[in-house]
Amino acid sequence: MAKTRHSYRPACWARTGIRAVLRAVEYLALRVANTRRNGKRLSAGVDNLLKARVLASACDDSTSVLDVGCGNGTRLEEMSLFLDEVVRLVGVDVAKREPPGLPGSRPPELEAFDGQSLPFDNGSFDTTCVCYVLHHLAPEHAERLLAECLRVTRKRILILEDSMPEWSTSYRLRNWAHLREANMLYGEESDDFSTFYGTQGFLTQTEWQTQLGSMLSVDHVNIHQLKGIKRYEHHTMFEVVLS
Repeated sequence: MAKTRHSYRPACWARTGIRAVLRAVEYLALRVANTRRNGKRLSAGVDNLLKARVLASACDDSTSVLDVGCGNGTRLEEMSLFLDEVVRLVGVDVAKREPPGLPGSRPPELEAFDGQSLPFDNGSFDTTCVCYVLHHLAPEHAERLLAECLRVTRKRILILEDSMPEWSTSYRLRNWAHLREANMLYGEESDDFSTFYGTQGFLTQTEWQTQLGSMLSVDHVNIHQLKGIKRYEHHTMFEVVLS
């Protein structure tokens, strides 16, 4: 997929200001969208650990786990706290970073890829995780990446996504602001990041279940809402079980 490039880029100070405004819009829209929720707010470290435990519990029979779009590998390190030490943990992203070295965790194997093709043989991993990646991609790009995930995976794909039974107006505003802020951040980190400004990647839970369930070699798709461990309602895990 051709990457979007702009002839004009704001100065560094201007980009910082624009990102701050977009983050403020995202935060306010989220607060409005979740005004009826009374759950206690957990620190980012705690709720991320709870998400890692959910992911780990879904792949506790795995001997190898791949994280596509792994960032600096923090999620894999957190998952290692809840997995058997014999599990091989591998992460790929469009920019290679050093893992943070979470105390008590195991360092994952991290490498860069082009954002399109996974550099692994067919059926290399028991479980593949794709966390908060697909909504940043154009629909055809997301479809190709999912096909690659299916190719390299034997048992299941675990997808964490921003998804709801339906999207409110406030959430649609949040999604719009989130994409633009993220594009500015990730676009500066790697030439392989494909900038996409459409919000078509924010599917409802039923839309995700239907799309994923129609893919070749998928047996069924389970939906796990994570709103019990997150302050906001949109965090959802889709467990794609392969046949």
